[in-house]
Amino acid sequence: MEYKYTDLQGEQIRIAHLLAGDGPGGIYIEISVKNIDEPSPNYNALSWQWGGQNEDAVIRIRDRPNCQGGSDQEPIKWKWMRVKPNLLDALKRLRNPDEEVRLWIDAICIQQVQKRGDNPEKSKQISMMTDIYKNASHVRVWLGEPKQSAKGETTANGTTPEDVKDMITNDDITSEDVKKAVKYINMLINLDDTNHIAGVDQGILDKAVIYDLEPLFRLLRRKWFSRRWIVQEISVNRNVQVHCGGEEVSWENLAYAVALLERVGRDGTINRILQKRPETRHVADYVGNISALPAYRLVQNKHTLSRMRGKLEVWEQTLEQLVCFLAVFQASYAHDTIYAILGIASDVRPVTEQNNGNGGNGGNQGNPSGTSNNQGTGDLKRDFVVDYKQEPLQVFKRFLELAIEKSQSLDILCRPWAPITDRGPDDKDKRLELPSWMPNIERKPFQATKGGKMVRYNSDPLVGAAVFRLKFYSASGLRDPVGSFFEIDAENADSRHITVRAFELSKVDEVFNSASFGNIPYSWLEAGGWRDGGEQPPDELWRTLVADRTHEGNKADPWYPMAFQSAAREKETRYGINTAELIHDKNNAAYAEVFRRVQAVVWNRRLIRTEGIPLDGPRGRSGETYRHLGLAPEAATRGDLIFVVLGCSVPLVLRPSPPPGDANRQSPGGTGSQPPRNQTGNRGRGTPAGTSSGRDSGQQGGHVDTYTLVGDCYIDDMMDGQAVAHDPEWKNFEKKIRIE
Repeated sequence: MEYKYTDLQGEQIRIAHLLAGDGPGGIYIEISVKNIDEPSPNYNALSWQWGGQNEDAVIRIRDRPNCQGGSDQEPIKWKWMRVKPNLLDALKRLRNPDEEVRLWIDAICIQQVQKRGDNPEKSKQISMMTDIYKNASHVRVWLGEPKQSAKGETTANGTTPEDVKDMITNDDITSEDVKKAVKYINMLINLDDTNHIAGVDQGILDKAVIYDLEPLFRLLRRKWFSRRWIVQEISVNRNVQVHCGGEEVSWENLAYAVALLERVGRDGTINRILQKRPETRHVADYVGNISALPAYRLVQNKHTLSRMRGKLEVWEQTLEQLVCFLAVFQASYAHDTIYAILGIASDVRPVTEQNNGNGGNGGNQGNPSGTSNNQGTGDLKRDFVVDYKQEPLQVFKRFLELAIEKSQSLDILCRPWAPITDRGPDDKDKRLELPSWMPNIERKPFQATKGGKMVRYNSDPLVGAAVFRLKFYSASGLRDPVGSFFEIDAENADSRHITVRAFELSKVDEVFNSASFGNIPYSWLEAGGWRDGGEQPPDELWRTLVADRTHEGNKADPWYPMAFQSAAREKETRYGINTAELIHDKNNAAYAEVFRRVQAVVWNRRLIRTEGIPLDGPRGRSGETYRHLGLAPEAATRGDLIFVVLGCSVPLVLRPSPPPGDANRQSPGGTGSQPPRNQTGNRGRGTPAGTSSGRDSGQQGGHVDTYTLVGDCYIDDMMDGQAVAHDPEWKNFEKKIRIE
């Protein structure tokens, strides 16, 4: 008979008592109940990957005698429960042959129901997740069984190497690999040199042979490292042990090793060393970008998430920062993009509708829907309702309303964070249809290959990282917006737009090839007026190629044009510039700095020329204009509009939306990814996607123009408030527009 749950009350949680046993025998679990704040019984919390496996493994389970209505006089019969094979493997590895092991396991200790919105227990337990993992004596991380066992070894579920049917690829890991990886981790943390932080480069390089490093990188590419929930699960507890097959290592040691490897590899040193070995097939970027690995991001974020102030742990990052920084970590259910990190944010706390003082309805912009203030209590955090009955779009609108109101910035409209899919009731993923102002993670700069290697797919967002008081640009002015500068109808589940204040700066007049793989085509150099590689490039061209900033967001250094000149002198400008060759093959620090910045800026972007922008503003008397050089998303086409939006630090490329009912109108409101471009050909001038609203258009008779967001853009000499300073009409941002 299948196990049936008994309802929990108040702040209760379930504990899974894993009974003693070993070998391939069955798993037996007894369930007890305790209040979250009760010190006993203590327990270990499991952090593991659910994945896409079917629940075709079976365990035996029952309520613990004297718990949930049981008694010694009335024996409770064993029931059965289906679990995923990965969880079954974890239970067999974690059980003790002599005594029971007490665990908290989400898949067992939370009642799971298939139909979304019918599980108030799940919402309640998720709002308690931070305390559940914080109160555990240890957090046990399960990375899974190796794909193949060493010769003669039997896996936890009783299979032998001959039984394993999965094909072994370069990024699968064997039990022997796991042993080597753990050994390598211990080697790194036991360096004898007291100055090993400064001298670790040579120490690692001396040992950087493929059979030393590759097993460790395979371990770090295990799918657990990409789960969104793990960030909270390991961040709230200081006693974390990592298990893979039969091997075990402390999180502290693993994190230390990862941080050292990233320090050495951030400039490409490890890739250059491995490139020389025939085992790597001389691939230039063999291990990919170590800094973009989820494993390193996890180490980095765990270290910076909180600070101890006396005995009090204080969370340091806002919900907006966490959502942006943790975009590499994914969840099966779209809601969990937000819900999985509420408990570690500095400005919100997770609650359910039942214990939210405002019933989950804050009302308007000052008090976003689904949040409530705690004014008068000395608590600056806002309650954020965990409600799986709401559609993902409504959850995201609640998040964005809160984030924008707090940061006083619309830059998040340019940062990719939204999920691509959502897990449906049939346990299958479906693509989310989100508005264009919720960029999805298909636009992330670095993404994983099938083998887990992190490589660049897109350019970096021009707005930079979500770090307050650190803005690369100030296109809409230096001061924070005054008064209402955006409107989101978070309470209306059907509303798909955001209203902002903006002015139209110009139109895209010419569009050139996209910079595939970050290489600069000759058409770009020609368009920028640079034909002679013996001379330095024109200022507007080289500034545009690095977006006039260093990687840290400072003004571009004056020696940058000399690096361009040196690079072009070797092959002449008619060959374009192969940035990858300059970075990986030249072993030149100046090249590496400049052309890594070029790749971060131009990768898959298009060079553009704008229509003439009045030199003294739209009401200027001189009549002089200048067609500025710039960069736009790959989807940009001739006729797209360039707007400066109040509260956004960079200009935006917008495309007028066809009126409702038009056959060309997206259904409904886009997908959160870049809209398709209409332009074809190598350099050609494409056709505008829709009719321009005109430089002087605005709200007439209450009408508000509606646009689709194509993406952020760089317009040379217009990134630091120059347009705002030209004319009061632009300075006041009098026009309201909608983006859907």
